[in-house]
Amino acid sequence: MKRLHFSFKQIVTYIFALLCITRASPDKLSLVISFPFIMCGELIRVWGTGHLRKNKTVVTSGPYSYIRDPLYLGTLLISTGFTIAGRTWELLVIVWAVFFLYYMPYKRKREGDRLSSMFGKTYDDYRKEVRSLIPRLKPYKGADYNNRWSAKLVKENSEVGIIVLVIVWFLLLVIKMLWFKHMVFPKYDISKIFNLT
Repeated sequence: MKRLHFSFKQIVTYIFALLCITRASPDKLSLVISFPFIMCGELIRVWGTGHLRKNKTVVTSGPYSYIRDPLYLGTLLISTGFTIAGRTWELLVIVWAVFFLYYMPYKRKREGDRLSSMFGKTYDDYRKEVRSLIPRLKPYKGADYNNRWSAKLVKENSEVGIIVLVIVWFLLLVIKMLWFKHMVFPKYDISKIFNLT
């Protein structure tokens, strides 16, 4: 029998999703505003995972010809969208702080060093020319136009599970807005925490 294995990233994702749902107090406006963030983030991730051939080559096709880390950008947009959808502003601050102060520097060092050691000058040149999260206006001069988007790669890169999670997560927020809007857990009064009364 195959044992279930959850990575640290998956555990953090599920905890974040649970907090977003339990702390959420969504309304129609917050869901409408959040939808473009979530949709754009997931489309960027699907575009990126459809080009991603891990550890085989320096991927410079599709979104990678404009931005070095499209999957991270997609994740940031999705996370931002869900905090807006649930009006969980404290989680929005935490998400951005963790993402920019810990996650990106850690991934940049670990992943950047690994890819540099694997692909040498090819990756180093690419890293100099293509920014991590801010897209270029023109594609990278060394872009690989032969590497076509592939639905098979989207599946191999486990993006189907993320798509399902995003859809279920959004539907749960809609359900909460319609039938359980007053159920927020844990309940706390922020003024008492900071002795403002």
